[in-house]
Amino acid sequence: MFQKIANLAIAGAMGTIARFGMTRFIQKMNSTSLPYETMLLNLSGCFIAGLLWTLFEHKWHASGEIQTLVMVGFIGAFTTFSSLILETNNLFNTAGWIDAAANLIFHNGMGVILLLAGIRFGRMISQF
Repeated sequence: MFQKIANLAIAGAMGTIARFGMTRFIQKMNSTSLPYETMLLNLSGCFIAGLLWTLFEHKWHASGEIQTLVMVGFIGAFTTFSSLILETNNLFNTAGWIDAAANLIFHNGMGVILLLAGIRFGRMISQF
């Protein structure tokens, strides 16, 4: 059991490091005050989650333990809902409820769309 927890912690650390690097990269390219880095990370995480889930199901047949390491450990640390909520609260306090609501609607709506796109893409790949 200790080894499983240690592996999950390592996968989570890798997701956190990937998130940190991507955040810094996006911040350097973003000239607005909108929190695009969280949005892009969460949305890309939705696509990657859909893609990997489908590939695990149809092509790679990875063990449940490997799937947990990738999906819960890495992807779970790479995308963080708490950042979305904190940034939405900041938008509510600084820009108003319309910007805050738009931020939530876009994240969630695009998240579902990209999850489904990842699943579809994974199904296409799994046929090869």
